[in-house]
Amino acid sequence: MMKKALLAGCLMIGCCPILAGGSGFPLMRMEPGARLTAMAGAFTAVPADPYGLNCNPASLSGMQERLASLTYTDYYLDLQMGWLGYCHPMTEIGTLSASILYLNYGEMQRTDILGGNLGSFSASDMMLTLGLARSFRENWAYGLTLKMARSQVAEFSSEALACDAGLILHVPGQLMHAGLAVRNLGTSLSKFDQIRENLPLTYRAGISKQLAHLPLVFNVDLIRYHHNAARTLMGFYWASGGEFTLSEHVKFRFGYHSRGSDQRLTEGNDRFSGASLGFSVRVRGLVFDYASVFSGPLKSVNHFTFSARI
Repeated sequence: MMKKALLAGCLMIGCCPILAGGSGFPLMRMEPGARLTAMAGAFTAVPADPYGLNCNPASLSGMQERLASLTYTDYYLDLQMGWLGYCHPMTEIGTLSASILYLNYGEMQRTDILGGNLGSFSASDMMLTLGLARSFRENWAYGLTLKMARSQVAEFSSEALACDAGLILHVPGQLMHAGLAVRNLGTSLSKFDQIRENLPLTYRAGISKQLAHLPLVFNVDLIRYHHNAARTLMGFYWASGGEFTLSEHVKFRFGYHSRGSDQRLTEGNDRFSGASLGFSVRVRGLVFDYASVFSGPLKSVNHFTFSARI
């Protein structure tokens, strides 16, 4: 119980580098979706994919079908996260999207300064998202997302309003895409126990390249967390990932995020921190995606996504 309470506290106040980045509202930092998670979040320039909503809202541009996705994440201890998203392409308007993200920290024990039991309390986060993405000119796409988040621990709570904006440039002759995005530009609407939390403002730039003679898409992103700069690359973290198409129905994915070095307890310890693996299986209109992310001393986190055409 003590470990669980400490971990939840770190997540809520933004001390955990995996999620919060030196700011509050950790759900705004999360990037649900097993496909993008398997590629370490290197997804800023990936086009026509609903999972990209959580990295670059312009990613939804170019989608040809209505799609619903459900993601479940089995986090550390018994922390659990769920994401439900839906995108609806419309010829004249663009692609509309809506999603809800929920994180449950479970029940925790409340104690006084002497360790006496004062009962239990719960903690949770929730975020609602509405988005629009569309193409313009010949090879450009843009996207905008509006987000409302609420964070609650026992009787304390806070709300925030934010938006994401992104661009993607298609380079058909090179089988390449380039993307730029700004996430979580906004403000908290209320204080959390007398403290007004910062939002996890994030800047992203990325390239996605389809190799000419190999069934592999390779992605590279540079990511700058406004409140938690990296110690190298002028404050930027980097992420890279790839997706092998093994057949029409099966894909294999891998990735690495340099933030993994922050999760190591000692030099040389947890050498796989920040690495990720996953796969996808398609059966007619249904797709199952799985990803596992290695997170240092907290071990691996499993992500499961189910998607269906509607």
